[in-house]
Amino acid sequence: MDRSLLTDTELQLTRERNLKYRGTAKVYINQIVAHPSISRGLDPKNVERLCKVFSRDRCRRLGVRNHVTAIVSRQHLEMALTSAGVSTVALMTNPPDQYPLLDFPVGQVQCLHGQHHLKAAEELLPPSDQWWTVDLYLDDISSDLQAALVDKYLNEKVPSDGEVYLKVRQYQYEGNARFEERWMARLTANKAKRFRQLTSRVDVRAAFDRLRIIPALLLQGMKFGSIPRALATNCYEEMVHGLGSLLESWSYYVRGDRAKMLKVDPHTVETLQGLAPSVSVKDAKVVKGLVLSGEVFSKFTSSERKAIWKRLKRRRNIIPSLYTFFQNMWYLEACANCMKRLVNPCQRYPSVKSAFLGAFQMGPNNDDCLIQSSEMDFRHQRGPQSIRAEFGYRQLWLYAMRHYPQIP
Repeated sequence: MDRSLLTDTELQLTRERNLKYRGTAKVYINQIVAHPSISRGLDPKNVERLCKVFSRDRCRRLGVRNHVTAIVSRQHLEMALTSAGVSTVALMTNPPDQYPLLDFPVGQVQCLHGQHHLKAAEELLPPSDQWWTVDLYLDDISSDLQAALVDKYLNEKVPSDGEVYLKVRQYQYEGNARFEERWMARLTANKAKRFRQLTSRVDVRAAFDRLRIIPALLLQGMKFGSIPRALATNCYEEMVHGLGSLLESWSYYVRGDRAKMLKVDPHTVETLQGLAPSVSVKDAKVVKGLVLSGEVFSKFTSSERKAIWKRLKRRRNIIPSLYTFFQNMWYLEACANCMKRLVNPCQRYPSVKSAFLGAFQMGPNNDDCLIQSSEMDFRHQRGPQSIRAEFGYRQLWLYAMRHYPQIP
């Protein structure tokens, strides 16, 4: 993944996180205290809920979703490691079934998240087995990293598919397998399987990755459940083109300014998607009011919103989003089913387009081809073989788009 896709803040936090993270260990529950920054008290209902979950499914203390995050001083960590005979390397690399049990003075391990898990475990576990799994950081972390560690992946709210995608791809780029695993663990088994299907098409995954420079596009519209169906169309080149067009449109709205791309919010994408202010008088009135009032693009100045409105009304197409992208794919799906009656994508030619171009044969006039200009009219077009093949491919799509309801 392109390093430029990470913001300066992300890069700074990434460096500090990798520097301050010391590994994962088992720690006695009675030695862990809440960090002073945790202002909320214990919610008895949440503790009761977790007790029921742990009773039904066991505590699953080693699962990444149940880890708590805590800070500890370098001195106390080194003392605990020496006492347990564990190296700093082992603490960073041990698999879950080999996490060491470390002994700390009471109060020296301060959790940033997970106090409800710890309380529920304290009530359920036998006195001789009261430990929990803790991701340990040094206590001299910055306030920004501390806030990041109490991140959305640790909240009770289920993250959106777009949020998971952004975080997983970030941590894959960093080579941070544990944090990647933590985010993947927030998905159901079915969603995780669908997400991983993207790895089968590097070109499509790269096209999704390029959207990371405008995070709102992924946060608003990424749906892992739609990926297998879209890939099953075998329209890979069309998917890459559609995602590229989506990125180009939103980049155009903000003049390609990277800083402004980050200021676009999911609400703006959600509100404007599908509207066509350049061709619809009604849509133009609605979009103009939303933009100039600050209802959308709310993080932009008044002058910036005026400039955005001018660019929005110049584009003679709908305002795209990942939602409109997937809707377009479902239309192409019906047409692609017709196209695949003529060719069968295979290992050598895996996409509809490559299968058609692989089957292309030159006609008797080697530099000439027919172009259908209406249902009854045709014209001749000269051009090299690659252009003639492309013309033929596109004409077949146009025919399928016109007649797919009647094609069995």
